Amino acid sequence: MAHTPDLTIAPPHLQCGQEGLLFRDLDSWGFLFLSEARQHQPHVESLLMDRETLLSHRQRMVKEPDPYPSLPEYLTEAERMVFQEVRDGTHGNTRLEQERLSADYILDRLLSW
Repeated sequence: MAHTPDLTIAPPHLQCGQEGLLFRDLDSWGFLFLSEARQHQPHVESLLMDRETLLSHRQRMVKEPDPYPSLPEYLTEAERMVFQEVRDGTHGNTRLEQERLSADYILDRLLSW
């Protein structure tokens, strides 16, 4: 089971109201972590936790051993859709780990962000 840190005390750069980015595995626990971060810091944006990333790397997905069963509360509509696709195994498996993303893809997305 995944563990999440206590997010009640935000790092100084998030306390100042600046944008924050979160990049986690595309799995149920990654989306739960995003939701919990956004609960405390609503301006947090997800990075590479979208449908385009999921579809571009679906052949690299693996099975998530213990998925989080509920829909996290603080996700955008697009994030909810990806969460449900991942959780339900719509693309064959239920987890896309960060380290399975291609470096070129990550770089291209960062440069265009």
